[in-house]
Amino acid sequence: MSKAFEIDTLKVEPAPLHAADLFEDAIGDPTEYTRLYTGYIRAFADSTLLTQLFEPSAKSAEEADRLADEFFHRLDGLYRKSLDKCAFEIWHMTVVLRRR
Repeated sequence: MSKAFEIDTLKVEPAPLHAADLFEDAIGDPTEYTRLYTGYIRAFADSTLLTQLFEPSAKSAEEADRLADEFFHRLDGLYRKSLDKCAFEIWHMTVVLRRR
């Protein structure tokens, strides 16, 4: 399959809106900022973390859920303490393949 295509275009660039920080409108409210930031990460990572990390380590589904909750609670705390170091940048990657 890899020989069926060649890379025509490959580029990475900042997103056109809120590229510097997706949640910049909430930067004045650390509680809201970290809630949005952590919620966004959880929306994309929760199922993978559950199936690949927490469930194999847990004795039950309830324990896996508790581990996930604890992970995201700690992540929220990390962001709250380090807002100046953890801006949420958005970049777009464009890959255009051409059939050979």
